[in-house]
Amino acid sequence: MGAVQIKRMVYPDKTLHLKSLSTGYSLPELLLVIAILAILVSIAVTGVASMGNDQRVNQTAYQLFHDLSHSRSSALTRGTPVIVCAGDPGQGCRSEGPWSQGWFAFIDSDRNGAFSVSETLLSHNKSDRHVTIHWRSPNWIKFTATGGAWPNGHFKICDVQSGARTAVILTLAGRSRISSKSPSGAEIECSSA
Repeated sequence: MGAVQIKRMVYPDKTLHLKSLSTGYSLPELLLVIAILAILVSIAVTGVASMGNDQRVNQTAYQLFHDLSHSRSSALTRGTPVIVCAGDPGQGCRSEGPWSQGWFAFIDSDRNGAFSVSETLLSHNKSDRHVTIHWRSPNWIKFTATGGAWPNGHFKICDVQSGARTAVILTLAGRSRISSKSPSGAEIECSSA
């Protein structure tokens, strides 16, 4: 038997030329992709920052709402007035000024409207440094043993950086709610105290 010879067939028009394949991206293509990514990242960062501002306002509103609800519940349960006021338990209630620096609630067992160390502290909170809280005068709220509140009104809670705003509305019945509008349905004005 003889050796089998294998012929190699070459098809010149079907050969693959490796030099014709692209091995990367050109500089203009890379710059275009980077520009698109930069635009998308800036949009995302703006949205995240806005959510953070809204979150600060919402967190403060929910904390204040919770403290008001807990204070009313405590007044009803214990049959004793509860005071919620701007200030610090160590220094007492402030007679004027925003609630942003802090507020606290206590059981007014001696019924004099002032906190003393013998009285029960129910809560003590303050807002983020970028959030302002304004309430009407007087600068305190009294929940009665029947659950009513005096005075009624609404807290204006505003982010000084973004302008995000909300309200915590308190009725004479002692019930509170969070709203994006003032009790009259108007926009919340953050510029005035």
